[in-house]
Amino acid sequence: MEIRFDGKTVVIIGGSTGIGAAAVKGFIESGGCVYFTGIEPEAQINLQDYCGGNKDRCFYYQLDVTNEGAVGRFADYVRDNTDGCDVLFNNAGILIANRVHELSLDEWNKVMAVNATGVFLGSKYFLPQMIAKGGGSIVNTSSMSGLFADYTFASYNASKAAVANLTRNMAMDYAKEHIRVNAVAPGSVKTSMYSNCADGVGGIDILDIGHEEVYPMGRIATPEEIADTVQFLASDQASFITGHILVVDGGITAYTGSQHQWERIRDYYGKSRS
Repeated sequence: MEIRFDGKTVVIIGGSTGIGAAAVKGFIESGGCVYFTGIEPEAQINLQDYCGGNKDRCFYYQLDVTNEGAVGRFADYVRDNTDGCDVLFNNAGILIANRVHELSLDEWNKVMAVNATGVFLGSKYFLPQMIAKGGGSIVNTSSMSGLFADYTFASYNASKAAVANLTRNMAMDYAKEHIRVNAVAPGSVKTSMYSNCADGVGGIDILDIGHEEVYPMGRIATPEEIADTVQFLASDQASFITGHILVVDGGITAYTGSQHQWERIRDYYGKSRS
């Protein structure tokens, strides 16, 4: 069944790169009118790259998601130019890797402000439009790292866990207003955030090989695969799904250790018995 968003106003907060950019393209191709944000100045954004020949349904707005006044003004801008938001995708996020005693308070606050408070502010200022329209759909970007822990990802793990449980809370609080709230929880995705981790492990080739070994599907996700999941959760095809954290991780959280770990254990016990 084809998913369509004809006549729908779609707001994507954090839409200039990675998963967000793939979502902009996907919602446009599915007929939506998309308002998307990023931290880049408007002069650096070529709408042709995102919207093809559909510039009449594609609008960019520079936004600091941690600035409450700016988020409120963006919501007003969307309301003044449309009949209100139908779909909100809260996707802005950053990663700073460190253990707790090595994190500065400024680093902790920055990650929490973008990843968690940004979702709160986007929802706070667009929910009234959905309530006024009689319903809508919100999709938040959590992470498998919000459900399980990673070495050195203290602030990221905490922020994405906050997104997951805020998603559940909003699903309960706004169900009576016919507003569904879900989250997508990706594993590793081929984005700039992924690439930025490469230097710490010896380069992108090493990072790719490491992920190929531990992911059951032998690779990580593309941004388009996560964006397709977001479209499904936002669509009428998911009309009875709310409060759900949909893990999209190539099977990595479905098992207890890498294949190579179990091969070493098997080999050890095989030798010890011979």
